[in-house]
Amino acid sequence: MNYDRIMVRYGELSTKGKNKKDFVNKLASNIKHALKNYTNLEYIVRLDHTYIILNGSDVEPILERLKDVSGIHSMSMVLKVESEIETIKSVACEQLKLEEGKTFKIKTKRANKLFPIHSEDITRQVAGRILSTTDWKVDVHNPDILLNIEVRDDGTYLFTKTILMEEQKAKSLEECIFLIIMQKNVML
Repeated sequence: MNYDRIMVRYGELSTKGKNKKDFVNKLASNIKHALKNYTNLEYIVRLDHTYIILNGSDVEPILERLKDVSGIHSMSMVLKVESEIETIKSVACEQLKLEEGKTFKIKTKRANKLFPIHSEDITRQVAGRILSTTDWKVDVHNPDILLNIEVRDDGTYLFTKTILMEEQKAKSLEECIFLIIMQKNVML
């Protein structure tokens, strides 16, 4: 796929209360600091994720740098398209042709409830276009490629891979929090 941005999803920040915005801003600051040598990147910070617009930068070294930033739950290289069903079908079909494999599954999320077509219908229409114009087959149990389509307020995002951050990092964070709490209890 020809990705134009990285979607960075947050981990435990989604469970925070009134100070969630502070945590999001700190994580965004940490991301920007980790990528400070990449001066042509742009950032769009949301409450549940951040987009890093690549502007032609090589994605691999950026992903490597992001792996060291605590608080990131997962990352996906995404392609943003116009939220218009013909555009979504056309781009999804063309991008899938660039992937290796012969079977696919589509997972659609319609976060923008004002978009007139429901998730299941988007999935059916995109799959129909792919099946009618390629030799790819649907395999819902063990696909070679999982094509994700997320219809959001500002556009539609297509991606085929999600990088989950190491469970070890999450476990070590939980262990650190536990130790801090235990130390405070011992001091009381």
